[in-house]
Amino acid sequence: MKLPRLFRGRRRRHLLRLLAIGIAQPLLAILFAWEGRHLFEASIASPAQESVDFWWQILALPLIALAIGLLRRRERVEAEMLGQLYVRDLRKRLFHRILVSDTGALNALRKGQLLIRLVGDLNAVRQWISLGVARLLVAAIAFAGVLVALWTLHPYYALGVALGLGLTATLLIRQGARLRHAVSESRRRQGYLAANLTEKIAVVPTIRLFARIDHERRRLARQNRRLIEAARLKAARIGDLRATVEVGIGITLVAALAAAGRLVPAGLGSPGDLLAVFFLVAFLATPLRHFGRAQEYRLGSEVALDNLQRLADRLPRRSRRTSAPIRPEDVNGEVVLENVSVQGALRSLSVSARADEKIAILGPNGAGKSTLLCLLAGLRHPDSGRVLLGGVEVERLPPGALAELVGYVGPEAPLLRGTLRSNILYGLQGFPAADAEARLQRVAERCGVSEFASRLADGLETRVSEGGSNLSQGQQVRVGLARALIGEPRILLLDETDAHLDPVAQEALEEVIRAFPGTVLLASHRNDALRLADRVWLLDHGELIAAGEPESLLARHKLVSSRQEILSNKPTGPLLRPVCGGEKS
Repeated sequence: MKLPRLFRGRRRRHLLRLLAIGIAQPLLAILFAWEGRHLFEASIASPAQESVDFWWQILALPLIALAIGLLRRRERVEAEMLGQLYVRDLRKRLFHRILVSDTGALNALRKGQLLIRLVGDLNAVRQWISLGVARLLVAAIAFAGVLVALWTLHPYYALGVALGLGLTATLLIRQGARLRHAVSESRRRQGYLAANLTEKIAVVPTIRLFARIDHERRRLARQNRRLIEAARLKAARIGDLRATVEVGIGITLVAALAAAGRLVPAGLGSPGDLLAVFFLVAFLATPLRHFGRAQEYRLGSEVALDNLQRLADRLPRRSRRTSAPIRPEDVNGEVVLENVSVQGALRSLSVSARADEKIAILGPNGAGKSTLLCLLAGLRHPDSGRVLLGGVEVERLPPGALAELVGYVGPEAPLLRGTLRSNILYGLQGFPAADAEARLQRVAERCGVSEFASRLADGLETRVSEGGSNLSQGQQVRVGLARALIGEPRILLLDETDAHLDPVAQEALEEVIRAFPGTVLLASHRNDALRLADRVWLLDHGELIAAGEPESLLARHKLVSSRQEILSNKPTGPLLRPVCGGEKS
């Protein structure tokens, strides 16, 4: 995954402001030191005289200190904006990667660890930019400005302070490896804990049904202990860094004092010079502390970026191939799969459906039915082979065109938080309000949403929980079906939508399928699906076993006839057409 450039767009303006602040701060600090030095030496030379200039100098010192304080406040704001804008762009790239990634790869991720990546790791990157990079930039300017000022007093002062700063920086860098390990372990333990809690909260009824509450509490206790130990080790390593910084400040002051001890007795410096040196070293204490903490933020960011890169690598996506603009109205409902394979799901699958044909897809669990529908919806990508709709490869269809062409109802498209109305309208874009409302009323009536919504106090304004958890499974299916139909697609994909419907809703679904003016592919375990189909595709272990008319398939194929018996009394149709090497039992 390519990272955003740090100094682009609005971030460049904040960088320039940080540079200006970085230059202004040491200039003011030097002015403070010089004024303090002059005031001190004037007081020693004429202790009884207190002129107007003397009081102006007394007043100037706190004003300069106030200006430095205000600049540091502004520095913090500009640094935070720099980090926030950078992480905003990084978050947008990651979110886009998730939105366009293969659904199978996304489902394989643990949701708790994904949350840690999108929140905790991005925050670590923000800290590095805001509290590391920005402050290091300002600190570098401060160090350079102060060392130049000290050199003008005497090179010994500059060399002594530079020695103290260099020794501190060396010790901080040497401690980096131990801190990186501690940060990585702490982040890893946080990910395990978040993943476990997210998973277990989603399956609380299962835990209670099997009386595993104590077991899960013990597991959480173990994870807590390991996280606390990792956090303790991380805190100790960070404490080492901060202790090193404080020792470094002391060493720098001692070095400056040692230089003064040689220069002042030799007449090469004055007590006022020593006071100015102390002022400047005291000013450097804050940038030096920032330098020490920047090491902590840098290592945390490196670990976080490694985690984010691994996340991106686990979410591969195929860039859509460029082609001439494709309009949905120019693509008919023909469906073709040519030698399509998906690891663990489909093997060399070749099958086709004519435009406006009704296809029932049968097979045992794990046969590849859902994967086939996801390929047609563009939710998954084949490892090999081609998937075509109306003669156009799915990967050549822009997302908007694919959404207009295909309607999907199934477990890969759960409902969203909002209202019944907003969920149905989610499948409609770019229509005037009056037209959208008319379509909404039509599909709500056809799919049976109006029937159950009329019994709710808020009707179509009834709130829907995440995933539709406050609705029955049958109600979820009806809302999902209305959402898929409101855009009037040419291809309708139904993945086990008839599995949880009452007789009234089942009748409404069948009527929708019969009246749909396009191609329908229905993956189902119900016998009723065969009555609605023009043809049947039979899958097993990711392979197409046979394809034919329902009567022929039931009469000729053992795998189906042993499970489906509704058409056993009907006349036998034409001989079954063998597919992929002939009939298999």
